[in-house]
Amino acid sequence: MATDKKQITLGTITLVAFFVVLILMFLPFFSGKNSFQAADDFFNSIAKGSSNYFETVKTLIKEGKLTELNIEVSKKVDMGNNFETLLRRAGVHIETQGDKLKIKTNYSELLGKIVKDCEDGYFENSKAIEERYGLKPRIVLYTWWNLLKEIEKELKLKKQFNEAKITNEVIAKAVEVSYNFYGIKAEKVRDKFGILLFVLVFYVFYTLWYGYGILWLCNGLGLEMKAGKKKEV
Repeated sequence: MATDKKQITLGTITLVAFFVVLILMFLPFFSGKNSFQAADDFFNSIAKGSSNYFETVKTLIKEGKLTELNIEVSKKVDMGNNFETLLRRAGVHIETQGDKLKIKTNYSELLGKIVKDCEDGYFENSKAIEERYGLKPRIVLYTWWNLLKEIEKELKLKKQFNEAKITNEVIAKAVEVSYNFYGIKAEKVRDKFGILLFVLVFYVFYTLWYGYGILWLCNGLGLEMKAGKKKEV
């Protein structure tokens, strides 16, 4: 087997350096977090900063020409039995019959209050939510998510597709955004462009670093990849 000591040395040094950097990236240099955790937090912050759709959702509700909500939903998915608490404190008329909950209210007003809760959750205004409902913000947001899912399902069964569509938009662009990003600091891409560019360039460079290390080491050992010959039958 032919060998090239220069390429073996270059490949070995490159790979050793690669793994030294990899070990360093697992150490908690970033406020008690390693590089991967810090990068994950950074991209979550950027994602949150780009997910503020509250004004869009408010406009959709306002212009949606929603009819009065008069519907019956199942309480089986209400894990904490909080449907009634939230609806009563939101000023909604409800009646309970076994595991069924009858809701009658101005739907635009109800969705507006839900979006307000989501907005407070997004901007970490936890105190306002707790004062309104006496529950932790994430419990409130999760309860609204469960309830709106049930309402959306019933609206579709009643062929109220306009209301169902707007409900789905509130779920996706308000409730889920607020719940998923709760506790994460929002950052704008334009404010963190330098860090974002560095992380992306480093990712590409680090991948190539490992690839070239393997390539030089294999070349130095005389290992080559060749296409196999096709056998004729």
